[in-house]
Amino acid sequence: MSSSSIDSQPNHKDTQSCGNVSNRPPQTPSIQLMAPVAADIGGSFCKVVYFAPLNPPALPSYVLKETFTRTLPQVALDRSLSFSSAALGGVIKFLKFPSSQATEFIEYVFDTNFHHMWGEGKIQSFNATGGGAYKYAEYVSQKLSMTIRQEDEMDALVRGLNFLLLNKSDEIFTFSSDHKKNYISIPEDSLYPYLLVSVGSGVSILKIVSSDRYERVSGSAIGGGTFWGLCKLMTNVQTWSDVQERVKKGDKTKVDLLVGDIYGGDYNKFKLKANLNASCFGKVGCLPEDQLEYQPQDILNSLMSMISNNISQLSYLNAQLYGLKRVIFTGGFVNENPLLWERLSVAFDFWSKKEIQAMFIIHDGYLAALGSLLSGSQAR
Repeated sequence: MSSSSIDSQPNHKDTQSCGNVSNRPPQTPSIQLMAPVAADIGGSFCKVVYFAPLNPPALPSYVLKETFTRTLPQVALDRSLSFSSAALGGVIKFLKFPSSQATEFIEYVFDTNFHHMWGEGKIQSFNATGGGAYKYAEYVSQKLSMTIRQEDEMDALVRGLNFLLLNKSDEIFTFSSDHKKNYISIPEDSLYPYLLVSVGSGVSILKIVSSDRYERVSGSAIGGGTFWGLCKLMTNVQTWSDVQERVKKGDKTKVDLLVGDIYGGDYNKFKLKANLNASCFGKVGCLPEDQLEYQPQDILNSLMSMISNNISQLSYLNAQLYGLKRVIFTGGFVNENPLLWERLSVAFDFWSKKEIQAMFIIHDGYLAALGSLLSGSQAR
């Protein structure tokens, strides 16, 4: 495979550069940000990451600081995700709101002079990724007299993830069968290479080579969008919370064909247990209708299992192909989805015989915004 930088046209098989990130944080700040705020403006949500210095500048009284959650109810400041960064010399903070409210948020920033909280006129431009970085560029320029520097989304995501893995010891976790997060600290000298599986509407699989190099090695059109589309086609669910509740209550064995249904028990020759799934929705296809008793929640439970098993097997095969022992899952379908964490973890234990664990990220959902914040940063 050939190597190239992010300045060249991206090729799915080419190694891409995502910019420099620091090593583990020293005692004094080592990174100078180009701008103290950045955003990932997607189709559904806008995620904002901003930096608060330990010694903020003195500001005029008219600058209203961090009161947007009271003025804009749909804006959520994720206080539990804020963390101090020795490398930056301050605190990194995270907030999100529906992208449909982006115009209102920009107007709020203008009305309250929120963009002056780092000093009047200090921010002339900032980095952003996602479709909204283009959609709202002109309005930001007109309203705030600021320019948006558009960032490549995948470059930003990888840059943000590597920064967290190198600078935050409790960022990565596995998910146990008793539904507990088990945090893992990875030594810097053994972090690379690793496999990153980004699961949104579809799936992109990246081999992360070093702190600033990666390559896309595989992918799939079967992802979160597939799950949600089939949910709507096959049931009457309308919201994600409804899906989650029904999946928990569902029993996929009412629609799936198991090994035991075929052999009457375990298939000992290949050490396949009777409760192992042989065919997703196989019972519906094989049995007469009068022998079937299933509810919408059983369909949803089977769909979650089908999609997660497909993702996990594809990920495992790529890990085997490239000799990687560390696989990290991220993306919109993975973020805050313990149902998927559980399925991916169980499936990876099965495929790898517990040699490789599925890993997840605390700040999943903000990686691209964080990577945009770090873009163009310089060592002090």
